[in-house]
Amino acid sequence: MWKLDTELGIESAVVVVNHVERCDIYGMAQGLFDKYGIGRDNRGLVIILAYFDRLIRTHTGKYLESDLPDVVCARLHREYAIPAMKENKSKCYRSSSRPLPNR
Repeated sequence: MWKLDTELGIESAVVVVNHVERCDIYGMAQGLFDKYGIGRDNRGLVIILAYFDRLIRTHTGKYLESDLPDVVCARLHREYAIPAMKENKSKCYRSSSRPLPNR
């Protein structure tokens, strides 16, 4: 994540929750973009893993969509995230993330 920011200018957040409550995972991702202003110049990236719901969402800012379209995100989910979830490797997600600041 640090390299994404320093080398590519992509501000990112990885969020791991047990369940998505009070909205769908898309709405949760958009809400994080709106609340925390993730992504300078609309080059933000939010990855949400709802572990017990078995859902994952990669949400990109407007100017990152052409570099990371939904079809690529879906392939990354299939090849990496979903197999890790099936093997119960949740620690790999938790160890690479840090809490968002309160705003």
